[in-house]
Amino acid sequence: NGYPNTTLASVATAGATSISVASALGIYPGTSLVVYDSGLTETVQVAATFTPTTAAGPTSVPLVTGLLYDHQTVGRSVSALPPNMKKAAILATTALIKTRGSAGLVMESVSGGTPRMDATEQGGLEDLAMAAELLGRYVLPFYG
Repeated sequence: NGYPNTTLASVATAGATSISVASALGIYPGTSLVVYDSGLTETVQVAATFTPTTAAGPTSVPLVTGLLYDHQTVGRSVSALPPNMKKAAILATTALIKTRGSAGLVMESVSGGTPRMDATEQGGLEDLAMAAELLGRYVLPFYG
């Protein structure tokens, strides 16, 4: 069903044995989650006592061990998404941002030059290629 990818719904202090997340969709007992918090990033494991839920809204998720660090910012990313997938999603997004569309008009310079049509800014296709390369290891063969 995919990888859980949510945010902290409230601050969490070092030693806490649970975290409150904005959505618990995809979180199950035993799931390893990464709390991304600059230099305080840490991996936690969901306790066996957690009952999976699809209910909307903040959910308290019990942990196997206490947190190592304080996480004082609501909205910090909490995810089981492999780092390569997260980076690929960012690269694909930047490629889309760099895509201008069929009506994009690029001026060579303010003082002159001929306007030309251009579909992507420099680096858009390279970003997309890097994203595809990062995701390559997750592609499963189809036996049909």
